[in-house]
Amino acid sequence: MDNFIDMLKTNNYNLGTQVDKDIKDYIEEKGINENWIATGFNKVVDNKCPFCNQNLYGSEIFDLYKLFYDKNINEYKRLIDSFQKNNKGIF
Repeated sequence: MDNFIDMLKTNNYNLGTQVDKDIKDYIEEKGINENWIATGFNKVVDNKCPFCNQNLYGSEIFDLYKLFYDKNINEYKRLIDSFQKNNKGIF
């Protein structure tokens, strides 16, 4: 069972976990309000910052935000965690 869970957790799960850590570290380091980031992220149009109109193409931090807020990665992590919790002791 552990090997199966480990296999599921590779790639997207590990990427999402590392992105979570990187974003949380950045937020803490800069003293930024996470809600402010989420609000701005959801208002990006034409790859421009909604606050300063700066082009976000090639921005490393914006690329991390995209991964951080990517619902597919978060849903994938949630499903794996749920599967693992619900199937303890079966295998």
